[in-house]
Amino acid sequence: MSFSSTMYYANRVSVWWPWILIIPAIAGESWYTSPGQTSSEDYVTECDVNQFLCNDRQTCIYKYKWCDGNRDCPNQDDEYCAQQSECQFEFFRCDDGSCIPESGRCDGYPSCPDGSDEFDCDCEEMNSDTGKIIYSVYSGTKRTSKCLRIAVPESKYLSLNIANLKFAKTSCDEATLSVTWEALKSESVTFCPGNHTSIKKLINTFSDTEVKHRTISTRRTHPWIGRSSGKSFDSFTITYVVEDLLCMKPDSFKCSSTSCVSMDKKCDGVRNCYNGKDEVGCERGVFAVPGVNISRNLGVNWLKNQRNAAWGWRENTHRAIIALYLAKGANFNGTNLDEDLMEKQLELQMSTAILRNETDLITPTQLAMYINALLAICHDPRNFYGFNLINDMKRQMEFSKNTTHLLPYLALCNAKEILTDLDVVKLVQVLESPSNHSFFTDVQSVALMGLACIGNSSKTLELKENITRATEILKKHQNEDGSFGNIYTTALVIQALLSSGHEEDTDLDLKAAIEFLKSQQSKDGSFGDFLATYLILPILNSKSLSDIGKINCTENVKRVRDSNPVADIEFKLGPKISIKYYLYVGDKKDQIHPLFLRMSTNSSVLDMMRLASEADPKYKFQSQNIKGKLYIYELFGIANDPEDEKFWLLYVQSENASLQLTTKSPDEVFLKNNDKIIMWYKTAQID
Repeated sequence: MSFSSTMYYANRVSVWWPWILIIPAIAGESWYTSPGQTSSEDYVTECDVNQFLCNDRQTCIYKYKWCDGNRDCPNQDDEYCAQQSECQFEFFRCDDGSCIPESGRCDGYPSCPDGSDEFDCDCEEMNSDTGKIIYSVYSGTKRTSKCLRIAVPESKYLSLNIANLKFAKTSCDEATLSVTWEALKSESVTFCPGNHTSIKKLINTFSDTEVKHRTISTRRTHPWIGRSSGKSFDSFTITYVVEDLLCMKPDSFKCSSTSCVSMDKKCDGVRNCYNGKDEVGCERGVFAVPGVNISRNLGVNWLKNQRNAAWGWRENTHRAIIALYLAKGANFNGTNLDEDLMEKQLELQMSTAILRNETDLITPTQLAMYINALLAICHDPRNFYGFNLINDMKRQMEFSKNTTHLLPYLALCNAKEILTDLDVVKLVQVLESPSNHSFFTDVQSVALMGLACIGNSSKTLELKENITRATEILKKHQNEDGSFGNIYTTALVIQALLSSGHEEDTDLDLKAAIEFLKSQQSKDGSFGDFLATYLILPILNSKSLSDIGKINCTENVKRVRDSNPVADIEFKLGPKISIKYYLYVGDKKDQIHPLFLRMSTNSSVLDMMRLASEADPKYKFQSQNIKGKLYIYELFGIANDPEDEKFWLLYVQSENASLQLTTKSPDEVFLKNNDKIIMWYKTAQID
């Protein structure tokens, strides 16, 4: 009978008729009638592991009584033992031609008269990490043997426990149970009748291990064995577990019955156990507040539902992307098409905002939000299709005397830009200002996030006192309901305290503050409006805007971004010129499509056409170089038609001048302020 590490052999049932034996494959399985039938005649008796079931399904006999010349089953089923030429299904044919139930093959007890059912029986492989084996075999006149092999992979060890060990015989010459394994040399532990009670039965090994039981044949007459007798049986119970070697250390943390991690990985914020058990019960800070995850998921779903058909949030696309990333609502790692579409919409809106009429209206704070959003999607703000947004924001900050523009400092720090001592002084001055403005707590919160971000660098010791004083001031503003004023101020203060690592201070009631924010959430998941939702969602993931600087983009799987026409223009948030760009279709101007652009000085018509095609698909064009000169052969989806003598022609009208056709290519014509540029699809006059 074969072993299984998950079976209790005492529960196996064997059912056989004159030429058929049915052996359930699962331990403890019994034969019952279909549901609803309760006839006692259909009930099947469960036999001991050392017994066979007679054909009446009610009587059990010991295996050694099979084919012993005595009719023990009521219907004499146990004596259908003539030497047959072949055996029926689920019977094993002995070498002498007799048949025994297949369940008797390699079960450690020789059921064949010649013992051939126990020949060529390999060690049974036990490949599971845990198991319990109950073994019992009749110790009569025949030789018996059984071998089990337990696999122990590298970096693991086996803990094996032997219990209920009993021998029917009296000496090591007659019966043994041995455990053998390979170490620096072959090692083993042997148990014998008479001394097995004093030998250690908990064994640890570090390589594949074999457990072998054997008894020798004797000439003694079988004692009479009743159904309850156990004196002539060898038996034992083995329980084992194959564990990580780390589990042997007393300071290890047990992930499961077979795997461990070092205790210093417990509650470190990383799921080191495959089942995450090392992080169970570790919730602290924000995550210790009941319902936080539910509230965050509701908010994320609401935010995603606000997307328009273009996969953006209009003027709030940059904020939505920041909130989703910090709230664990999106990864932006190139593996999700929806997220890729959000990114593209952000890039398109940024290009349009920077290069069209709105360019002059972009403030350092708006640029800072764009930069934070680019960092969230792992797009380098120093090379936004050729534009260095970091340098441009720094230039604007140099000319700005408005000290409330504090978000740019945080964006620079998030982008790993080194801030000057003067920058740090400005932030400290805001934190220590005695201003009584009603909104000043909001301003100080942003300043604290910037200072906390800088404090993570080499300036930590210098800024520690400033940060501590600032947090003490902010914490004093907490109200009895947990808030720090309105919902926006409360969110900003909590973000600031999270960024500075003071969210678990004993003089701060973080739970009350989070509960206040949660109480402001509507059934649809929003927190009243877009701005509040944007500020609160990161908090519910214990994040702040300063965590943008901790994003690791080294494992981002995004493809290298396609080249963008905007990359050919040197971006300068300085002097701009106004350009009117028109498409005329037809000799009589059947269609007119205007576009008004703000361009950098020293831009060419080709630069303008590229920007226009980025802003609006209908301005896309096709060109090629012919003999060193750029030739536009398709625009607005219409190609030049030589047969009809219609071509795209370039016209330029400067201020206080008339409209002029030019034969120069678009890259040879440079723009001046208030120029009118026309690409006209019309009949060409050949000189």
